[in-house]
Amino acid sequence: MNTAIGSFDRVTAAGILARAALAVENEANPAAQPTVPNEEAIRARVIEDISRRYGISAASTLESREKLCDALDQESDALLDPVNSEAALERLAKKGDLPSDLYRVEIIPHIAQFCGKKFANEQRLIEETVRAPDLEQHYGPPKNPHDPYLISIFTKTFHDKYPTKSFIMLVAGARKNLTLEVHQAWRLYPEDLGSLVGVTSPLDMLKKFAAVFGTDMTIGDQHGKFILLGDVPDGHGVHVLGKLPVIKGKTKRTFTISFFRQAQPEFGPHKAALVVGIDLDKYRAALETHGW
Repeated sequence: MNTAIGSFDRVTAAGILARAALAVENEANPAAQPTVPNEEAIRARVIEDISRRYGISAASTLESREKLCDALDQESDALLDPVNSEAALERLAKKGDLPSDLYRVEIIPHIAQFCGKKFANEQRLIEETVRAPDLEQHYGPPKNPHDPYLISIFTKTFHDKYPTKSFIMLVAGARKNLTLEVHQAWRLYPEDLGSLVGVTSPLDMLKKFAAVFGTDMTIGDQHGKFILLGDVPDGHGVHVLGKLPVIKGKTKRTFTISFFRQAQPEFGPHKAALVVGIDLDKYRAALETHGW
């Protein structure tokens, strides 16, 4: 227990932490008023200690205040009941602030079907990418109708002694409490994607991948090989435009359309986020070229 509240019983100590979180969020909140002697000084010591332990800078920005509130809530929940600590972690996950090594990673069957006998190794790489990414990008809870929500994208470079076998693993998943449901996992070989100059975020990498291996799609009134977010009117979905390219004399191609369903009634029609239509034959051929 934090030394500043170590002399109090667990319920009283948890109350001090909870009121401190309310005060950080809004000092005018009546529920944040002190109820024990010298509580404001105790809160100051608690906040100083927690900020140091959680690596939170002074609560001068909205982001740092939110992180401090989450840390205070987590400490409070842990005092009251060990089971409640999961609720605090779920709040962090909803905001995209949960350390990625705490997610339970679940991979949709389509990825396993594509990988076949190689899935066990691919699963290991996917989990390593999530738990120790080089880059990560998170969309928080739904706040407006123009952004995806509760989606995370991770990338990690895996080096090989043969440069042509080195690649970037890109993983995109939907956050559901403490579970990350992985819908997309792609190997990005730099030489297949051309120049990566200016491609600095996981989202930009996904766009680049879709530009090379994707097929044109339409969703609502949007068209392209990558669509960040589009309306899906009732009874309609994502459609492929025109004919797929003919490669090696084949007219029948295997492709997948992958996206995250976003259902938030207050924002209107159902939406599809991070929509890509990938030519799996072309992608598999590229993998095999690199020794997959």
